[in-house]
Amino acid sequence: MGLTKLSLRRPVSVVIVISAIIIFGVMSIFGLNMQLSPDMEMPMFIVFTTYVGVSPEDIDELVTQEIEEAGGTLNGLKDIQSSSAENVSTVMFQYEYGTDMDQAYMDLLEVLNSNQNKLPEAASTPTIIELNMNAMATLVVSASADGDIDLLNYLDQDVVPEIERISDVAQVEVSGGKEAYISVCLNPQLMNQYGLSMSDVVTYINAANFNMPVGTAIQGKQSMNVSISAEYDTAEQLLSIPITTGKGSVIHLSDIASVKQSYKKGTSLSRYNSLDNVTLSITKRQSAGDVAVANSVKKVLDKIKAEDSGANFTIIYDSSKDVKDSLTAVFQTLLLGMALSMIILFLFFGDIKGSLIVGCSMPVSILLTLIAMYFVGFSLNVVTMGGLVIGVGMMVDNSIVVLESCFRKRDEDLDFFEAAEQGTKFVLNSIVASTTTTVAVFLPISMTKGLSGQMFGPLGFTIVFSLLASLISA
Repeated sequence: MGLTKLSLRRPVSVVIVISAIIIFGVMSIFGLNMQLSPDMEMPMFIVFTTYVGVSPEDIDELVTQEIEEAGGTLNGLKDIQSSSAENVSTVMFQYEYGTDMDQAYMDLLEVLNSNQNKLPEAASTPTIIELNMNAMATLVVSASADGDIDLLNYLDQDVVPEIERISDVAQVEVSGGKEAYISVCLNPQLMNQYGLSMSDVVTYINAANFNMPVGTAIQGKQSMNVSISAEYDTAEQLLSIPITTGKGSVIHLSDIASVKQSYKKGTSLSRYNSLDNVTLSITKRQSAGDVAVANSVKKVLDKIKAEDSGANFTIIYDSSKDVKDSLTAVFQTLLLGMALSMIILFLFFGDIKGSLIVGCSMPVSILLTLIAMYFVGFSLNVVTMGGLVIGVGMMVDNSIVVLESCFRKRDEDLDFFEAAEQGTKFVLNSIVASTTTTVAVFLPISMTKGLSGQMFGPLGFTIVFSLLASLISA
């Protein structure tokens, strides 16, 4: 009853508190990460090792069993599963939920490195693969050249570093395209004619690029270091490299060789709309939100486009769009539920003021819930928003009971102040018991461990937060 009396006797303070709830609630909305699903961690590593030309039986004896013994004493380890096939060994280490996976990775890497000498020399170094359900690319961007530029080199040297500077970006993978290089084709007959060997030509080409200090220049009171340099990084420049023959005469590379730009055989192929392209797959950090990362990357791409670099970018996949569409649909459902609740209240109460009073308790409860979600580190996703939708129907229950009790007291010729105080006091124990009982139902779901706990924990806690907020609001 202390909160009820305080609300009745300090209306200005209540207005200030509600204003603060609105302000901090709106700030929480913009501060919460927006993503499609809650952060989920799979506590397991897969150790992948290849040993070419070896049967499954030998792989199991020489590689798989050695890796199992090496990692079998690690802390937090729950289970080890392995499979041996021709040329390939796969060992999966599964840990208890709650294990520090960063430390577990370092421990596993250490024991594998220390036991590397027990594996056959021809076997590859074991590769540790971490399973991450949030490793799907946040953005997939198609890059194409608009003009005569080395697209793959431009992306590697200029675009990828700019994107990786974004703090929330974990990785940028480049696929497709061909790496350009300058091909120098020597003419054996001409080289014999000038008395040159291949090593001589290589030496002159390497020596053509230099950067050498030549002294200090003094201008007034200023002293400046002076250096000279030369760079040959295009086919036309390479053709003009001077070469001294065995007889002492000077020729140029163009006299004994042909120089042209060529392309290495690509390790991957990428196409978009039936045209060759280079694809950038951008993955966010686990703690980052899809929407924030997508917006930051789009700003960087817009900046690069404005510089007229000769590269065009087309966004093929944008996970933030799916997140926004999903959250918008849930938010519309939330608003529709609130509106229908007020209509139903009006039909039963027959009083528009009573419907508005109860209706106002819902946004206050929702904002209180969002503030609690922000402080515990939840994100806005389909699961937590679904919890809010479930909670909306329960939010008005306490307010309806309190308001109906206040109307009854008002019918006993009490004034509004006394009717509010007495009506709330009359049902206080009932609504507290009812809310506590419902919280007790959802709390075990919230405290569930393991993979299901990572999925349904935020759902349960969101409903618990909304119920407690509705109790305070009522």
